[in-house]
Amino acid sequence: MNSKDKPRFVQIMLGMADNFRDEISKAGMAMRFNMLSEFALEDVEAAVKKILRYRKFAKMPPVADFIEALEGDKKTEALNAWGDVITALKQGKEVEHPKTREAVRRIGGWTCLTRRSYDELQWDEKRFVEHYEACDERNFPLLALEDGKVTKLLDKIGGL
Repeated sequence: MNSKDKPRFVQIMLGMADNFRDEISKAGMAMRFNMLSEFALEDVEAAVKKILRYRKFAKMPPVADFIEALEGDKKTEALNAWGDVITALKQGKEVEHPKTREAVRRIGGWTCLTRRSYDELQWDEKRFVEHYEACDERNFPLLALEDGKVTKLLDKIGGL
């Protein structure tokens, strides 16, 4: 989202607050806009519809609920990533997604997985999901980043 999306975003959030018979402050509105700005307005609106349909609490949802509605829960994301690993194994190639690559590294690495039987892979799935869910911005090693991405990351955070 960008600044031109703010009026519609405000309208959506006020409607949502009305639904929950709650209030939203200017600071709360700005914080939500800032935290959700990486997503397209259409996606945020779809997430709001999902929350309105299934949320039963009588308070305005926190940002984490919006992100879960936008991205799905971590378990679903991890299982989808495991599906990508299995597909890549069948095709004889490695996965490209850095978080998936890191979770594979943590359960023994790609070479280890290529030597596993189908039955052994079923046991690896549980370990993969645990490691995938544990990977986030706070504990994702720089070693897992591909060449060139370290530079981009350092540029993004202002260099060292």
